[in-house]
This record gives sequence, C-alpha cells and structure tokens, in this order.
Amino acid sequence: MGIESFARTLPALAGMMLAITLASMFASVRNDLADLRIDRISNTSRPLASARIAAGPALAASLLALLVAILIATTLGPTCVLVLIGISLLYELYSSPPWRLKRLPILAKLIIGLNSLLVAVAGYELAGGDLRTFPLDWALYLLIAIGLAANFIDLKDIEGDRADGIRTLPVWLGFANAVRLITVFTTMAYVWAAALLASVWLVPVTVILLCCHVRAIHHRPYSEAPVFRWYLLSQTSLVGALCLTALPFWR
Repeated sequence: MGIESFARTLPALAGMMLAITLASMFASVRNDLADLRIDRISNTSRPLASARIAAGPALAASLLALLVAILIATTLGPTCVLVLIGISLLYELYSSPPWRLKRLPILAKLIIGLNSLLVAVAGYELAGGDLRTFPLDWALYLLIAIGLAANFIDLKDIEGDRADGIRTLPVWLGFANAVRLITVFTTMAYVWAAALLASVWLVPVTVILLCCHVRAIHHRPYSEAPVFRWYLLSQTSLVGALCLTALPFWR
C-alpha cells in the first residue's frame, strides 16, 4: 500500500479503534462484575470492588458504550460489525458464568490472542486487503504468541484467583515458576516477531524492548502496570515496524 492509500484509510482505522475501545468498556465491566470476589482480595481499589461505583449504573454505561461501538462499526462495513460482536462474545465466554473460560490455563489466554487476530483482520480489510490473503504466519503469531504472552495479567491476582478456584498459571505453577514460563512466552513473542519482520535493522530495537519487558516482569515487588505498558508498547512498535517495512524506501 502506498502512503496516499494508507492516509485515506486512517479515518476508518481510527473509527475502528474507537469502536473497539468503547466495546472494551463493556467487556471490562462484565469481567469486573464476574470477578468481584477475586477483586475484593487482589484488586481492592477497583471501582466496583471498592463500591465507589454501583453495579447497575456501571453496567448501564457499559451497555451504552457497546451500542455506540456497534453503531460506529456499522459505518465501516459488515466485517467490522462481525469482528466487534465476535470480540465481545469471546470476552463474555472468557469472563462470565457459566462458561468462565478464564479457569482454563493457557487456553483462556488464547482467547486474547484470537481477539488480537480479529482486530488485525478488521484493520487489514479496512486498509484494502482481501481477507482471503491475510498472512497465515501472522495469524498464528497473533493467536499464539500474543495470547501466551498475555498470561502476565494473572500474576497480581494469584491470591484472589486461588480463593475463587480459578486455575491460572500462577495458581497452577506457583508465582516463581509462572514468572519463568511467562518470560519464555514473552521472549518467544519477540523472537517470532523479529523472524517475521526479517529486518536486521529492527533487531536492536527488538532486543531493547525485550530486555525492558522481561526486567519489568522480574521486578520485585511485582507491579502489573509497567509490564502492561511494555506489553502495549511492544504491540504498538510491531504495528509501526510493519508500516515501516511496507514503505518502498525500506525495501
């Protein structure tokens, strides 16, 4: 895609990201409602767990956000609508009874990877791509690598998850062993991305990001916020690298 074509797709991509952000508000509230028992142990400062916000108004506001998200998606095409609904349904399966798939180690986080893949598919089509030509290697990367690397989100919830019978990796393996395995998953994600990008010029950036990310995972006392920032920064950097390597002068 040329720079001019990419620029023309920016409003649609921005609209899709806004829709996804609004839909994520609904998913977050549903997750927090399902996790109240856990959060009263591990995340006591959250609005619902601390009772700063009542469940009814929070759910109503999140439903409104989801409705607006779907309305925005309808202006972008049927694929965006289906992706948005699919993401919302998958997070419902992940968080809420009776399914509550978050109880299943490894498999649960592949749902996060699948949602990342759905977002990428929507963006690919909005940018003018044919869904039938979406690269299989990148699809596998998003599903597996991004999903497995997301297991860090359970580290801070180990006590609450244990009390609620949620068998996350930290509950299953213990905190220290889970950190080691999550480090392996994180390293795999960076190495896999570097292999797919196949650019020697991006290797130093990859190494720096990986070292900072792993350092945050191993920092004690553990804090999720820095790890989450590096997780998001790595994905943002990956999108930037993909755009960069697509430019004619890079090739």
